[in-house]
Amino acid sequence: MGQLASWLPQLASAPRANANSTSLLLQMPVEIILHIYEKHLPLESALALSLTCKDLSAIVPPSKIIGPHFDFFSRPHFLLLLERDPGRDHYCCHDCLVLHRFSPEDGPALYILPNGDCRKRDPMYFFGSHYMIYSSNKSHRHVRLALNRHLFGPPHGLPLERFQLESWSYYSLRWHEKWSARIVQGELFVSCKRTIRWLGDAHGLRRNLDADRYSVCSHVHTGSHWILPISELHRMVQASPLVQWKDAVGSCNYCLTDYDTTIEWQSRSVRRWEGAWLITSVSYHRLGDGRSPSDPVWRAATARVSWGRTRYDSVSLQISTEDVERGRGSIAYFATRHH
Repeated sequence: MGQLASWLPQLASAPRANANSTSLLLQMPVEIILHIYEKHLPLESALALSLTCKDLSAIVPPSKIIGPHFDFFSRPHFLLLLERDPGRDHYCCHDCLVLHRFSPEDGPALYILPNGDCRKRDPMYFFGSHYMIYSSNKSHRHVRLALNRHLFGPPHGLPLERFQLESWSYYSLRWHEKWSARIVQGELFVSCKRTIRWLGDAHGLRRNLDADRYSVCSHVHTGSHWILPISELHRMVQASPLVQWKDAVGSCNYCLTDYDTTIEWQSRSVRRWEGAWLITSVSYHRLGDGRSPSDPVWRAATARVSWGRTRYDSVSLQISTEDVERGRGSIAYFATRHH
Protein backbone atom coordinates (compact mmCIF):
# COMPACT_ATOMS: atom_id res chain seq x y z
CA MET A 1 0.00 0.00 0.00
CA GLY A 2 2.94 2.29 -0.71
CA GLN A 3 0.90 4.73 -2.80
CA LEU A 4 -0.57 6.21 0.38
CA ALA A 5 2.84 7.70 1.20
CA SER A 6 2.45 10.22 -1.62
CA TRP A 7 -0.98 11.22 -0.33
CA LEU A 8 -0.06 11.81 3.33
CA PRO A 9 0.53 15.57 3.06
CA GLN A 10 -2.84 16.00 1.37
CA LEU A 11 -4.68 13.61 3.68
CA ALA A 12 -3.18 15.06 6.85
CA SER A 13 -5.10 18.26 6.19
CA ALA A 14 -8.36 16.34 5.83
CA PRO A 15 -11.10 16.74 8.47
CA ARG A 16 -10.06 15.33 11.78
CA ALA A 17 -11.66 12.22 13.17
CA ASN A 18 -14.72 12.64 15.34
CA ALA A 19 -13.44 13.12 18.89
CA ASN A 20 -16.97 12.68 20.26
CA SER A 21 -17.49 9.34 18.54
CA THR A 22 -17.98 6.16 20.57
CA SER A 23 -15.51 4.46 18.22
CA LEU A 24 -12.01 4.26 19.69
CA LEU A 25 -10.59 4.37 16.17
CA LEU A 26 -12.28 7.68 15.35
CA GLN A 27 -11.05 9.18 18.62
CA MET A 28 -7.44 8.73 17.48
CA PRO A 29 -5.46 11.54 15.83
CA VAL A 30 -5.69 11.54 12.05
CA GLU A 31 -1.94 10.88 11.76
CA ILE A 32 -2.28 7.58 13.61
CA ILE A 33 -5.23 6.53 11.45
CA LEU A 34 -3.17 7.31 8.35
CA HIS A 35 -0.28 5.31 9.76
CA ILE A 36 -2.61 2.31 10.24
CA TYR A 37 -3.77 2.61 6.63
CA GLU A 38 -0.24 2.96 5.29
CA LYS A 39 1.64 0.34 7.31
CA HIS A 40 -0.81 -2.28 8.48
CA LEU A 41 -3.62 -2.78 5.97
CA PRO A 42 -3.68 -4.41 2.53
CA LEU A 43 -5.59 -2.53 -0.15
CA GLU A 44 -8.81 -4.52 0.18
CA SER A 45 -8.92 -4.03 3.98
CA ALA A 46 -8.15 -0.32 3.64
CA LEU A 47 -11.00 0.11 1.16
CA ALA A 48 -13.40 -1.84 3.38
CA LEU A 49 -12.42 0.32 6.36
CA SER A 50 -12.90 3.55 4.40
CA LEU A 51 -16.38 2.44 3.39
CA THR A 52 -17.32 1.75 7.01
CA CYS A 53 -18.46 5.30 7.80
CA LYS A 54 -18.42 8.86 6.44
CA ASP A 55 -15.75 10.03 8.88
CA LEU A 56 -13.25 7.45 7.65
CA SER A 57 -14.20 8.11 4.02
CA ALA A 58 -13.42 11.78 4.61
CA ILE A 59 -10.00 10.95 6.05
CA VAL A 60 -9.02 8.44 3.35
CA PRO A 61 -11.40 8.65 0.36
CA PRO A 62 -12.00 5.28 -1.31
CA SER A 63 -11.04 6.83 -4.66
CA LYS A 64 -7.51 7.33 -3.31
CA ILE A 65 -7.18 3.63 -2.49
CA ILE A 66 -8.39 2.12 -5.74
CA GLY A 67 -5.34 2.16 -7.97
CA PRO A 68 -4.55 0.59 -11.36
CA HIS A 69 -3.72 -2.79 -9.83
CA PHE A 70 -6.69 -3.02 -7.48
CA ASP A 71 -8.94 -5.07 -9.74
CA PHE A 72 -6.37 -7.72 -10.54
CA PHE A 73 -4.78 -8.21 -7.13
CA SER A 74 -7.25 -7.00 -4.52
CA ARG A 75 -10.76 -7.23 -5.99
CA PRO A 76 -11.28 -10.95 -5.11
CA HIS A 77 -10.20 -10.36 -1.51
CA PHE A 78 -12.39 -7.27 -1.24
CA LEU A 79 -15.43 -9.21 -2.48
CA LEU A 80 -14.79 -11.86 0.16
CA LEU A 81 -14.89 -9.15 2.85
CA LEU A 82 -18.20 -7.86 1.49
CA GLU A 83 -19.62 -11.37 1.27
CA ARG A 84 -18.77 -12.05 4.89
CA ASP A 85 -20.29 -8.93 6.46
CA PRO A 86 -22.92 -6.97 4.50
CA GLY A 87 -23.37 -9.61 1.79
CA ARG A 88 -26.07 -11.73 3.46
CA ASP A 89 -28.14 -12.59 0.37
CA HIS A 90 -25.08 -12.47 -1.90
CA TYR A 91 -22.09 -14.71 -2.45
CA CYS A 92 -18.73 -14.23 -4.12
CA CYS A 93 -18.53 -15.78 -7.58
CA HIS A 94 -14.93 -16.68 -8.41
CA ASP A 95 -15.77 -17.04 -12.09
CA CYS A 96 -17.34 -13.60 -12.59
CA LEU A 97 -15.51 -11.78 -9.76
CA VAL A 98 -18.76 -10.16 -8.63
CA LEU A 99 -21.24 -10.68 -5.82
CA HIS A 100 -24.22 -12.66 -7.08
CA ARG A 101 -27.55 -12.60 -5.32
CA PHE A 102 -28.85 -16.04 -4.34
CA SER A 103 -32.38 -17.21 -3.73
CA PRO A 104 -33.35 -18.79 -0.39
CA GLU A 105 -35.10 -21.43 -2.51
CA ASP A 106 -31.90 -22.35 -4.33
CA GLY A 107 -30.46 -25.83 -3.96
CA PRO A 108 -29.03 -28.82 -5.82
CA ALA A 109 -32.46 -29.78 -7.15
CA LEU A 110 -32.83 -26.49 -9.04
CA TYR A 111 -30.97 -24.93 -11.95
CA ILE A 112 -30.86 -21.32 -10.74
CA LEU A 113 -27.88 -19.72 -12.50
CA PRO A 114 -27.11 -15.99 -12.20
CA ASN A 115 -27.33 -14.64 -15.76
CA GLY A 116 -26.58 -18.15 -16.99
CA ASP A 117 -22.89 -17.25 -17.41
CA CYS A 118 -21.09 -18.96 -14.54
CA ARG A 119 -21.80 -22.45 -15.77
CA LYS A 120 -20.52 -21.55 -19.25
CA ARG A 121 -17.24 -20.27 -17.84
CA ASP A 122 -16.61 -23.16 -15.47
CA PRO A 123 -19.03 -26.09 -16.01
CA MET A 124 -17.82 -28.04 -12.97
CA TYR A 125 -20.71 -29.89 -11.38
CA PHE A 126 -20.93 -32.86 -9.06
CA PHE A 127 -23.55 -34.82 -10.97
CA GLY A 128 -26.25 -37.12 -9.76
CA SER A 129 -27.50 -40.00 -11.88
CA HIS A 130 -29.16 -39.49 -15.23
CA TYR A 131 -32.83 -40.40 -15.71
CA MET A 132 -33.81 -38.90 -12.34
CA ILE A 133 -36.99 -36.88 -11.88
CA TYR A 134 -35.15 -34.49 -9.54
CA SER A 135 -31.46 -34.86 -10.29
CA SER A 136 -29.14 -33.70 -7.51
CA ASN A 137 -26.54 -31.67 -9.39
CA LYS A 138 -24.37 -29.75 -6.96
CA SER A 139 -22.41 -26.76 -8.19
CA HIS A 140 -19.60 -25.04 -6.33
CA ARG A 141 -22.12 -22.31 -5.52
CA HIS A 142 -24.15 -24.78 -3.45
CA VAL A 143 -21.10 -25.98 -1.53
CA ARG A 144 -19.99 -22.40 -0.88
CA LEU A 145 -23.42 -21.27 0.30
CA ALA A 146 -23.70 -24.24 2.68
CA LEU A 147 -20.32 -23.39 4.20
CA ASN A 148 -21.11 -19.65 4.28
CA ARG A 149 -24.12 -20.35 6.47
CA HIS A 150 -21.98 -22.57 8.69
CA LEU A 151 -19.23 -19.93 9.00
CA PHE A 152 -21.14 -16.63 9.01
CA GLY A 153 -24.67 -17.46 10.14
CA PRO A 154 -28.09 -18.21 8.61
CA PRO A 155 -28.57 -15.06 6.48
CA HIS A 156 -25.43 -15.82 4.51
CA GLY A 157 -26.19 -19.15 2.88
CA LEU A 158 -28.30 -22.24 2.44
CA PRO A 159 -29.32 -24.70 5.17
CA LEU A 160 -28.25 -28.32 4.85
CA GLU A 161 -31.92 -29.23 4.48
CA ARG A 162 -31.61 -28.05 0.86
CA PHE A 163 -29.37 -31.07 0.27
CA GLN A 164 -31.91 -33.53 1.68
CA LEU A 165 -33.41 -34.72 -1.57
CA GLU A 166 -35.32 -37.80 -2.61
CA SER A 167 -35.94 -38.87 -6.18
CA TRP A 168 -36.89 -41.79 -8.42
CA SER A 169 -35.80 -42.63 -11.94
CA TYR A 170 -38.25 -42.37 -14.81
CA TYR A 171 -36.53 -45.09 -16.85
CA SER A 172 -37.01 -48.86 -16.94
CA LEU A 173 -34.96 -49.51 -13.80
CA ARG A 174 -36.60 -48.01 -10.71
CA TRP A 175 -33.58 -46.37 -9.13
CA HIS A 176 -34.34 -44.52 -5.88
CA GLU A 177 -32.00 -41.92 -4.35
CA LYS A 178 -32.09 -40.30 -0.91
CA TRP A 179 -29.49 -37.60 -0.18
CA SER A 180 -28.32 -36.00 3.05
CA ALA A 181 -25.46 -33.69 4.05
CA ARG A 182 -23.19 -32.91 6.97
CA ILE A 183 -20.41 -30.41 7.66
CA VAL A 184 -17.37 -31.72 9.50
CA GLN A 185 -14.08 -29.96 10.11
CA GLY A 186 -15.15 -27.12 7.83
CA GLU A 187 -15.92 -29.31 4.80
CA LEU A 188 -19.15 -30.48 3.19
CA PHE A 189 -19.85 -34.21 3.09
CA VAL A 190 -22.89 -35.59 1.28
CA SER A 191 -24.29 -39.10 1.45
CA CYS A 192 -26.72 -40.90 -0.82
CA LYS A 193 -28.60 -44.15 -0.31
CA ARG A 194 -29.61 -45.76 -3.61
CA THR A 195 -31.89 -48.76 -3.95
CA ILE A 196 -33.09 -50.90 -6.84
CA ARG A 197 -35.82 -53.50 -6.44
CA TRP A 198 -36.18 -55.73 -9.48
CA LEU A 199 -39.06 -58.14 -10.02
CA GLY A 200 -37.65 -60.48 -12.61
CA ASP A 201 -34.72 -62.68 -13.44
CA ALA A 202 -31.10 -61.71 -12.92
CA HIS A 203 -30.40 -61.57 -16.66
CA GLY A 204 -32.98 -58.81 -17.14
CA LEU A 205 -31.52 -56.83 -14.26
CA ARG A 206 -28.03 -57.29 -15.66
CA ARG A 207 -29.10 -55.91 -19.06
CA ASN A 208 -30.71 -52.85 -17.48
CA LEU A 209 -27.70 -52.11 -15.28
CA ASP A 210 -25.44 -52.18 -18.32
CA ALA A 211 -27.74 -50.19 -20.58
CA ASP A 212 -28.71 -47.32 -18.27
CA ARG A 213 -26.45 -44.58 -16.93
CA TYR A 214 -26.81 -44.78 -13.18
CA SER A 215 -23.89 -43.56 -11.13
CA VAL A 216 -22.42 -43.39 -7.64
CA CYS A 217 -20.37 -40.27 -8.39
CA SER A 218 -19.23 -38.47 -11.53
CA HIS A 219 -16.95 -41.41 -12.35
CA VAL A 220 -18.33 -44.70 -10.95
CA HIS A 221 -21.30 -46.16 -12.86
CA THR A 222 -23.39 -49.32 -12.87
CA GLY A 223 -22.62 -50.31 -16.46
CA SER A 224 -19.76 -52.72 -17.15
CA HIS A 225 -18.65 -50.66 -20.19
CA TRP A 226 -17.67 -47.64 -18.07
CA ILE A 227 -14.07 -47.00 -17.02
CA LEU A 228 -14.98 -47.30 -13.34
CA PRO A 229 -17.90 -49.73 -12.89
CA ILE A 230 -19.18 -50.95 -9.53
CA SER A 231 -17.19 -54.17 -9.49
CA GLU A 232 -19.58 -56.07 -7.21
CA LEU A 233 -22.35 -55.70 -9.78
CA HIS A 234 -20.28 -57.53 -12.38
CA ARG A 235 -19.05 -60.56 -10.46
CA MET A 236 -20.54 -63.75 -11.88
CA VAL A 237 -20.54 -67.34 -10.68
CA GLN A 238 -21.18 -69.99 -13.34
CA ALA A 239 -24.38 -69.08 -15.17
CA SER A 240 -25.64 -66.43 -12.72
CA PRO A 241 -25.11 -62.82 -13.86
CA LEU A 242 -25.37 -61.55 -10.26
CA VAL A 243 -23.76 -62.64 -7.00
CA GLN A 244 -25.15 -61.81 -3.58
CA TRP A 245 -22.93 -59.51 -1.52
CA LYS A 246 -23.20 -57.88 1.89
CA ASP A 247 -21.63 -54.45 2.52
CA ALA A 248 -18.91 -54.76 -0.13
CA VAL A 249 -16.77 -51.62 0.17
CA GLY A 250 -15.35 -49.70 -2.79
CA SER A 251 -14.01 -46.27 -3.61
CA CYS A 252 -13.52 -43.98 -6.58
CA ASN A 253 -10.00 -43.57 -7.96
CA TYR A 254 -10.73 -40.02 -9.12
CA CYS A 255 -12.46 -38.33 -6.19
CA LEU A 256 -12.94 -38.73 -2.46
CA THR A 257 -15.98 -40.98 -2.74
CA ASP A 258 -16.44 -44.22 -0.81
CA TYR A 259 -19.39 -46.57 -1.10
CA ASP A 260 -20.67 -49.92 0.09
CA THR A 261 -22.89 -52.21 -1.94
CA THR A 262 -25.31 -54.94 -0.90
CA ILE A 263 -26.88 -57.33 -3.43
CA GLU A 264 -29.49 -59.74 -2.11
CA TRP A 265 -32.24 -62.02 -3.33
CA GLN A 266 -35.54 -61.79 -1.45
CA SER A 267 -37.26 -65.12 -1.89
CA ARG A 268 -40.87 -64.25 -1.25
CA SER A 269 -43.60 -64.32 -3.84
CA VAL A 270 -44.51 -60.98 -5.34
CA ARG A 271 -47.28 -61.15 -7.91
CA ARG A 272 -46.20 -63.77 -10.44
CA TRP A 273 -42.55 -63.63 -9.42
CA GLU A 274 -40.97 -65.97 -6.87
CA GLY A 275 -38.89 -63.16 -5.42
CA ALA A 276 -37.04 -59.94 -6.11
CA TRP A 277 -33.49 -58.68 -6.38
CA LEU A 278 -32.65 -55.80 -4.05
CA ILE A 279 -29.50 -53.73 -4.63
CA THR A 280 -28.55 -51.12 -2.03
CA SER A 281 -25.63 -48.75 -2.43
CA VAL A 282 -24.70 -46.13 0.16
CA SER A 283 -22.11 -43.60 -0.98
CA TYR A 284 -20.24 -40.89 0.89
CA HIS A 285 -18.68 -37.90 -0.85
CA ARG A 286 -16.26 -35.26 0.37
CA LEU A 287 -16.82 -32.01 -1.55
CA GLY A 288 -14.39 -29.64 0.18
CA ASP A 289 -14.64 -26.32 2.01
CA GLY A 290 -16.28 -24.32 -0.78
CA ARG A 291 -13.75 -21.49 -0.58
CA SER A 292 -12.48 -21.80 -4.15
CA PRO A 293 -13.38 -23.77 -7.28
CA SER A 294 -9.66 -24.56 -7.48
CA ASP A 295 -9.85 -26.62 -4.28
CA PRO A 296 -8.28 -30.00 -5.23
CA VAL A 297 -11.07 -31.88 -3.42
CA TRP A 298 -13.76 -30.12 -5.46
CA ARG A 299 -11.82 -30.40 -8.72
CA ALA A 300 -11.46 -34.12 -8.18
CA ALA A 301 -15.18 -34.54 -7.43
CA THR A 302 -16.16 -32.79 -10.66
CA ALA A 303 -13.39 -33.99 -12.99
CA ARG A 304 -14.36 -35.95 -16.04
CA VAL A 305 -12.99 -39.47 -16.49
CA SER A 306 -10.13 -40.18 -18.88
CA TRP A 307 -8.55 -43.52 -19.68
CA GLY A 308 -5.33 -44.48 -17.92
CA ARG A 309 -5.49 -41.74 -15.32
CA THR A 310 -6.41 -41.76 -11.65
CA ARG A 311 -6.67 -38.79 -9.34
CA TYR A 312 -6.53 -40.66 -6.03
CA ASP A 313 -5.09 -44.06 -5.27
CA SER A 314 -7.66 -46.45 -3.88
CA VAL A 315 -8.74 -47.01 -1.27
CA SER A 316 -9.47 -43.79 0.59
CA LEU A 317 -11.00 -45.93 3.32
CA GLN A 318 -7.53 -47.05 4.37
CA ILE A 319 -7.05 -44.26 6.90
CA SER A 320 -5.81 -43.86 10.42
CA THR A 321 -7.95 -43.39 13.53
CA GLU A 322 -6.71 -39.81 13.72
CA ASP A 323 -7.91 -39.17 10.18
CA VAL A 324 -11.32 -40.58 11.08
CA GLU A 325 -11.60 -38.13 13.95
CA ARG A 326 -10.70 -35.30 11.58
CA GLY A 327 -13.38 -36.38 9.13
CA ARG A 328 -10.93 -37.46 6.40
CA GLY A 329 -12.63 -40.74 5.59
CA SER A 330 -16.11 -40.45 4.16
CA ILE A 331 -17.56 -43.81 5.16
CA ALA A 332 -15.68 -43.84 8.44
CA TYR A 333 -17.08 -40.43 9.36
CA PHE A 334 -20.69 -41.29 8.55
CA ALA A 335 -20.42 -44.75 10.10
CA THR A 336 -19.22 -43.35 13.42
CA ARG A 337 -21.35 -40.22 13.59
CA HIS A 338 -24.24 -40.39 11.16
CA HIS A 339 -25.95 -43.51 12.50
